[in-house]
Amino acid sequence: MRESSGGKESWLFCTPSHRQEPHHVGRLQNEGSTERRCTFTASQMPIPLTLFLENICLLLLSYTKQSNPPSANLQQTPPPTNNSSTMAIAPQSHRLSSLLPILLLAIHLLPFYTSASSFTVDVFVNIVQVDAHLNLTYHERIHRAMRRSHQRAMNLHHRGRRGRRHRSAPRPLDQNSSSIETSLQAGHGEFLMKLAIGNPPTSFMAIVDTGSDLIWTPCSPCTLCPDQPSTIFDPQGSTSYSKLPCSSPSCSALPHVCDPSSDDCQYIYRYGDQSTTSGYLSSETFTLGSASFENVGFGCGTMNWGFHEGAGLVGLNRGRLSLISQLGASVGYQFSYCLSGLEDGTSGSNRLVFGPSSALSSSSVGAVKLPLLINSRNPDFYFVDLEGISVGGKRLPIEASAFQFKQGGTGGVVVDSGSALMYLVAEAYREVKQAFITAISLPVAAGPTPAGSDLCFQGLVDSSSIPTLTLHFSSGDFCAPKENYFIVDKDSRLSCLAINETPMGMSIIGAFMQQNVHIHYDLGNNLITFTPARCDQFAPMLTNSKMPHVYFVALKGISVGGKRLQIPDWVFQIDQTGTGGFFVDSGSRYMCLLEPAYSQVLGAFAEALGLPIVGSPIPDLSACFEGLPGSMSIPSLTLHFQNGDLHLPLENYFVVVKEDELSCLAIIRTPFGGSFSVIGTITVQNIHVNYNVGKSLMTFTPTQCDKL
Repeated sequence: MRESSGGKESWLFCTPSHRQEPHHVGRLQNEGSTERRCTFTASQMPIPLTLFLENICLLLLSYTKQSNPPSANLQQTPPPTNNSSTMAIAPQSHRLSSLLPILLLAIHLLPFYTSASSFTVDVFVNIVQVDAHLNLTYHERIHRAMRRSHQRAMNLHHRGRRGRRHRSAPRPLDQNSSSIETSLQAGHGEFLMKLAIGNPPTSFMAIVDTGSDLIWTPCSPCTLCPDQPSTIFDPQGSTSYSKLPCSSPSCSALPHVCDPSSDDCQYIYRYGDQSTTSGYLSSETFTLGSASFENVGFGCGTMNWGFHEGAGLVGLNRGRLSLISQLGASVGYQFSYCLSGLEDGTSGSNRLVFGPSSALSSSSVGAVKLPLLINSRNPDFYFVDLEGISVGGKRLPIEASAFQFKQGGTGGVVVDSGSALMYLVAEAYREVKQAFITAISLPVAAGPTPAGSDLCFQGLVDSSSIPTLTLHFSSGDFCAPKENYFIVDKDSRLSCLAINETPMGMSIIGAFMQQNVHIHYDLGNNLITFTPARCDQFAPMLTNSKMPHVYFVALKGISVGGKRLQIPDWVFQIDQTGTGGFFVDSGSRYMCLLEPAYSQVLGAFAEALGLPIVGSPIPDLSACFEGLPGSMSIPSLTLHFQNGDLHLPLENYFVVVKEDELSCLAIIRTPFGGSFSVIGTITVQNIHVNYNVGKSLMTFTPTQCDKL
């Protein structure tokens, strides 16, 4: 529901798992020949707009019914029993004149109902790093990411040189087709998203690629799919599948041939590393999260080779066939993501969001809003206007022209989630490299470095010794977190700069540089926004029908000392009667847990400390241990939310009573037979808690509140 107060709008909605439903465009229905109804069931329409359209539609139907009364052989609906049944039918001219003021009023009010947020939905999709399912060491994970990144840079290089031009060939495709000059796309990437296709839906994991446009998945029968997944989409099993003809606009956007016997559009799509997909350009229903979208164009790949991650690819650039272009106005031409855990593989909290909720507040601290530039040679990439770089607070002597487009359309700076590293043109990279060598007092590593890193230092660099890095854009400066541009590999005892020289004229802002930054793409306004954030600490708010005004969040579990407790799922869930759940309350002092959770937490602390539980001198608290924190090793406490983990400071869950030399657990049983769990004020001390009611999100950011 959207509320408006004082000219400001906010969206109120449940968590994504509850609020999204497949949507349909409202339309005028003809049911047989006896009745016409106005039906608007589009869940993306604001309620006032739905009522407005229904009433206008009914008004027009009322007029047309009077103008064209049904023939005698049709069964008429019984007249209403109110006073309107006695009203005489006026002549047609009088009916028209009486209708005119209402239509004028409708036209006057229409802009109020058709605001920018009309006809939009919000879609939430979890994304994971491609290696998250593998049991890899830190060294192995970084090595694989860098190797992919170098290949990706070469792919973008080929695409940048050739642009997106292509021509079609006059004969059907086969695996040896060589007469089609295909456009080379970026391809591959660092992240996978889950989506479903068809009716009934078939789920699959696909690569997320902001450098290409085509959406495709392997289809049965697949004649050349050496690395095809175990579950493959079968078009014959879906009631909503259809092939697109050569005459469709989508077909003309791809290298293709036409089957003379059927007019089916057969495509071929080749990436920079020569991996290729080919098959039939088709139309199908796609389900993202809990929202469904009909008639989405995609490649039904029957010959695919060179792909090792995921079962297909979802293009997210600005091309005609990309997912964001096809969803278009239904999601407001905008999407966002927030990446975390790229180094340690804990990327389960990463989320891709489509729609108005993809944007953070325009007043967010540190937000930098940049115009998206258009490159005539590569108009589908996300280019930004980087003007300079500072290292250690000192602006480097790099000409702004180093980052600008060159004659012929080469050059520029592109934002790309599929590349792990940041790449700079030679004249910029040389200055950055030398600045880090000057600032860090460790010897430069010689010989082979992890996956070809150009600059590594022997030894482990302390964070305080790493100089700051600032990117200067035309509309603001972005101060990058140190982990976004410096990698400390304990296995090899090397510290490496996560920036390399580009093998082409195009600079790239890759995924490492985007860590813990909320990236919002607004294609409607040609803007991209970088906002510093803790991506692993976004917690979606839930709605409890029994307590709709309370801030419930989706707690999934608790760990003590790094060990996840075996607490039943129902303990933190809201049941059908509105009882249960976990909420944040500034009026409560301590964390309150239901008995099944409390007993496990208390037992885990007692076992870890190896001390007996004693009574507490503090009212409300009941469990203490003899000794002060300095004399015993108190285990950590972690709250696992739906979108990430919150590691609590020790003082947020233990209270010290110095005069009695006691350390008391600042967690209690939910009192008075209550059915809810609560996060109190002690639990969130020195944690910045941001309530974004408009986006139904709560963010926990550890900080020193007395220094804000």
